[in-house]
Amino acid sequence: MISKKAVGLVLVAGIISLYLYSVKRSQKPSFSVVVEATESSPTRLEEATNSDGSLRLVGERNVMGERASYSFKVLDSQNNSSLLLFDTVADPGQTFTIPFNSWSSDNKHLFIQKNDLNGKDYYVFKADGSLFSDEKKYLEVGEYWKLSKNMDVIDHVSGWAGGDLLVSYTTRPDGTGSSAYWFVVGSRKFMQVREL
Repeated sequence: MISKKAVGLVLVAGIISLYLYSVKRSQKPSFSVVVEATESSPTRLEEATNSDGSLRLVGERNVMGERASYSFKVLDSQNNSSLLLFDTVADPGQTFTIPFNSWSSDNKHLFIQKNDLNGKDYYVFKADGSLFSDEKKYLEVGEYWKLSKNMDVIDHVSGWAGGDLLVSYTTRPDGTGSSAYWFVVGSRKFMQVREL
């Protein structure tokens, strides 16, 4: 025979099950979307001014999540004008900076520095924003260095030696030694600078 206790336990378990089932059915699914507010206000980068102070290269970085967008403008105080030179969304781990010596002595070219996990690269632009003869907006110095098949690595660019001569310093792959080269913007070739 089944005891009264066993019947009572089964009855209580059944009532609890029915109650939980009815509560679950009456609840409507609710969906919520969590949006992280990671947008920040734009941060101005260091700027570079040409020799007479009439032209400035300015940049802004705007961080959104793990990515950052960059925009670079040329401000002309004599003509009271602004030219958007370059804008990009950087890959994670990638940054762009404006070296203090970005302007060529004739104010026709300028460069910015790209930093990433592979090292540094340099983008050369025409200061008026026009395209190069092959329709490129900018020249990636590192790409032309690879074409030279030189085994050294570009360590840094120090500035301009003349109108279209960008001074680059290299090191050997093992980090020793140093050589200087001019990146000739017009020919897109490198010329080693020799001591006299």
